[in-house]
Amino acid sequence: MSITPPLKGDEFEIYICYSRTHLRPGAAIDLAMQNHRLDDLVTAGRYPTQTLTHKRMVDVSTTTNLFPLTLLSFATILYGIRHHISSTTHTGYTLHSTALQTLNRTLSHPSCHTSDAVLLSVATLAILEALVPTSPKAYLNHMLGLERLLQLRDPTDSKYTSPLSLALYKSVRHMVLFAALTTGRSCVLARREWKAVLRGCCRGEEEGWEQDLFDVLADCTVLGVGRDRLAGEVWGEEEGFRSLRDELLRRSLGLRAQLYVWKRRWESDERNVYVETRTIHRAFAPDVNPPTLTFFEFSNESVAAMFMLYNTALIHVLHILSSLSPQNPGTHHTEHPASPLFITQPTSAAHDLPPELRDPARDEYIAAERSAALNICRCIPYYSACAPIHTSPVVHWAVKTAWTTLRRDEFAEGKAMTEYLRAESREVTATVLWSG
Repeated sequence: MSITPPLKGDEFEIYICYSRTHLRPGAAIDLAMQNHRLDDLVTAGRYPTQTLTHKRMVDVSTTTNLFPLTLLSFATILYGIRHHISSTTHTGYTLHSTALQTLNRTLSHPSCHTSDAVLLSVATLAILEALVPTSPKAYLNHMLGLERLLQLRDPTDSKYTSPLSLALYKSVRHMVLFAALTTGRSCVLARREWKAVLRGCCRGEEEGWEQDLFDVLADCTVLGVGRDRLAGEVWGEEEGFRSLRDELLRRSLGLRAQLYVWKRRWESDERNVYVETRTIHRAFAPDVNPPTLTFFEFSNESVAAMFMLYNTALIHVLHILSSLSPQNPGTHHTEHPASPLFITQPTSAAHDLPPELRDPARDEYIAAERSAALNICRCIPYYSACAPIHTSPVVHWAVKTAWTTLRRDEFAEGKAMTEYLRAESREVTATVLWSG
């Protein structure tokens, strides 16, 4: 479907055209829009309740109309809020309510759970919550819903590997992983069969590099669950405790080594070159002695996004390693596994400990985690200056990760970067990520 600016002045056509400026070209939702006639999408807004009329038609009719209705509610709400038109916003939320009712009715039929239309609709609702959140937990709930829908699919079944399905998997993987890491759950994308499907649909070396990093993040969800089990259970025997901890350390160290090898290989490609620049940013102009910050310049915005994704994965791996590493290597806390040995501290917390209780390895992990967060911050001016129309979702995730890591940093550079994040990075990040 080719959508051009409307000639007839239909308001829904205007909203749909505007919504495309917030959707990545070639991603699942954009592809699904191309499979629908513009008239069909607009009709969903003119007759929004018709899909709720006949329960017997839910398997076909509701599934068919679900995505157009959800998309139109997304487009109308977004347009109304961004242009401060209360009547349009009200219309959008009316459509949104109908879309949610339609989705719930569709989900009441198990035969519809694995429909692409359902997955597309939930993904659209999640994107809407990222841009214009309606409640603090709605964004996360939609992303958790996406994972539950994926769990119902067998990725080795050919009926779930259509071009649209594969585009869907690639489009929602960051949402699913973000939700799993945020809630401390093991992610479905860590399973071998899901990794194989996502790897198989990579086109070119760049997408393969990207999938390498997503695989590491998926493995982090599994290791995080093991780490939480180590901290949360009462261990009657030291041997079992040591065995699990050593296994988690071994696998986490393996992921760190894997990331370092990835970075050397990625940087060896001349297309991925980046250079340092030093500047006094305008955010600190009122200061008598504003700090000089180091930033990065890249060959293009996709290289910057990849570098930010790498540092996001590295932060999560180092986070696990720092929480597993004992504060005092000669002491074991088997009687109180929830002691500070397993509590993830702020990035500067290790420096508050007496020297005799510091673990050099743990200090190293915390410092490296902080360094990775600073590296994410150093990418933002370049990425923002490029003014990409469709901000990469991994940039949203990376900035949130850096903010979480640095916001309690007591070092001068960390404080300066958190001030910079607070002042500038909202331009390239989803609104909902600043609510936590």
